[in-house]
Amino acid sequence: ERAKVRLGRQRFEGRQRRIAVIGYEIPSDLGLERELAARCGATLVDLRDRQPADVIDELAGACAILTEGTVALPRAVIERLDEAVAISISAVGTDAVDIAAATERGIAVTNVDDYCLHEVAEHTVALILATWRRLG
Repeated sequence: ERAKVRLGRQRFEGRQRRIAVIGYEIPSDLGLERELAARCGATLVDLRDRQPADVIDELAGACAILTEGTVALPRAVIERLDEAVAISISAVGTDAVDIAAATERGIAVTNVDDYCLHEVAEHTVALILATWRRLG
């Protein structure tokens, strides 16, 4: 994995790096994401209000893609990602991304495997109690 990261850095040496954000439903000005991208010498491109098929050219030139996994990144889109080295999903699930296609292209796919664990557990208990008490 470290070798791939080094190769990714060399690949973008002397070129402007762009990180595309797509399928993020959390209302945010992306301030933290912009700050972290700037520290890496990258520019954040906000494509949250658009579908991948509509912005394929912008995605094709991105070195990384940030998503919540709410929009699909199928093989047809991933095959056009000429510059990408990573797709980062800010959620638990990875089913919206064609991982096999990403792997074939050498694109790392990451997720946050402990995202909202407590919140989901609390919500589940609340639904069980509501059902038991015949609420709603």
